[in-house]
Amino acid sequence: MHSVYQSGIIDLRNVVVTRNSYEDAIKNYDPMWRLLAETVEKKGSLWILGRNMFDQELLPFPLDITRRVQTLTDFKLRNVWIVYRESSNNSSKPLASAHYLIPFLVKTPNDYRFYKDSVREPHIFKDIEWGKRTVGKSGYSDEEKPRYSPKGRDPGNVFYRTLRNGDGYVIAVNEYADEEIYEKIVKISTTRNGTVASNISDESFGRLVEGLGRKLKILETAQ
Repeated sequence: MHSVYQSGIIDLRNVVVTRNSYEDAIKNYDPMWRLLAETVEKKGSLWILGRNMFDQELLPFPLDITRRVQTLTDFKLRNVWIVYRESSNNSSKPLASAHYLIPFLVKTPNDYRFYKDSVREPHIFKDIEWGKRTVGKSGYSDEEKPRYSPKGRDPGNVFYRTLRNGDGYVIAVNEYADEEIYEKIVKISTTRNGTVASNISDESFGRLVEGLGRKLKILETAQ
């Protein structure tokens, strides 16, 4: 089968998991991983959205799914995104989970699509910290370089939004909407006219992908 997809985006946050059904839930998606292994391009990537709190119990579902994918296919874990979510959505107890994970897998760890500049954001601390200095020497070089990238802030792999006052102090922490996370993944992993394979069948997701100039292939998800 010819490779046709630049990336796969699989959202498993709605999966119902219990301790008794845990192993079966992980194996239930084996056909999808094998299909994506055959159809995602060599420079392509796979993104798996998965929560880790089920009925007030913390289970490492996203990471165990990732381990399963690596066992069955040639995908390799490259990094893990951590997405902030209000802990009140899961529990009122202290230290409840307030995030979900997005494992990011590639076929060729040294040669894959990753368009980081497409999702850069304005710098948080510019003109606030370091005495408003904009240039300086680094610890690795005597050459003076700009303190900030003119392209914007490196997004990193932890996603949350801070609201700050004029002095730079954090006064609130907010979460990204699902649509914003989807958009980041699509922009980072694909080019215009490229195709995204996904189990997300919401019309809003289709409009998002189409609005970014990409194509969408809906995959049948395991039941």
